[in-house]
Amino acid sequence: MKQLLFFCLFFQGIMFSCLAQQAVSIEENQPANYDGLVCGFNIRNERVMEIGKENFNRFEVTVYITNQSGCPKIVLLNDTFRNSFGILNDPAIFAIFDCQNATGKRLTSKSASVRANQFFIPVRIPERGADGKETIRTVNTHAGFILRNGETIAENMIIIVPEGERPRMQARVVVFSNL
Repeated sequence: MKQLLFFCLFFQGIMFSCLAQQAVSIEENQPANYDGLVCGFNIRNERVMEIGKENFNRFEVTVYITNQSGCPKIVLLNDTFRNSFGILNDPAIFAIFDCQNATGKRLTSKSASVRANQFFIPVRIPERGADGKETIRTVNTHAGFILRNGETIAENMIIIVPEGERPRMQARVVVFSNL
């Protein structure tokens, strides 16, 4: 019995470590490539500001993810692989960017989520009219979220870091099921 319990816990530990989101460190204006997805950030504006008699650097940052994998990345609404392990509650999130040295002062961000666009598929629905004849109606149905090849999605955020430091960013790319 103890061996069975040990084996189950060991297998579960291996399974969850394989499904963990991989964190990729990103340098300023030097994007990182993760499985064909290029993750990066650009600083749009920076200034020094005083908060509570201390000086901090305030950065306006744009984080982005570009699909250069050669094929679209798709997350279906009912993606059982992704939903069964509780990876994320929001299926539209394709990457999460964390600033490791952000203070969060003045209600600023420490992280940002990059969300993909919705995609729709046409579905043919047979309908029976009042006269008894059957007609086919086409309805566009929301099927999931997509990041097409060559497409870039971005999000803006404001970060406050200690004076003299630059943002240290890290990206966690979501696990995609293979279709």
